[in-house]
Amino acid sequence: MARKPRTYHPHETRLLQGIAARVFQARQAAGLSQEDLADRAHLSRSHISKIETSHSDPQITTLHRVARALGLSLQDLVTMADPAPDESLR
Repeated sequence: MARKPRTYHPHETRLLQGIAARVFQARQAAGLSQEDLADRAHLSRSHISKIETSHSDPQITTLHRVARALGLSLQDLVTMADPAPDESLR
């Protein structure tokens, strides 16, 4: 039986989109291809692609590997991607 896709709160969706954009921008700024970043982070190129297109909800350890491969801290990667607080979460 097929697994039902996970539904995300709008804030979570914006966060994943922000992380996707931040990874893409940082990779481009570093002059890296997806393959280069994948090699540095010890991930597959398809996994990097899924992160950059918001088709993945990466684990914290994966984000840490990506951030380090980009020369960023995990905090910088996530903080710069985090959208403004959503009042509905309170």
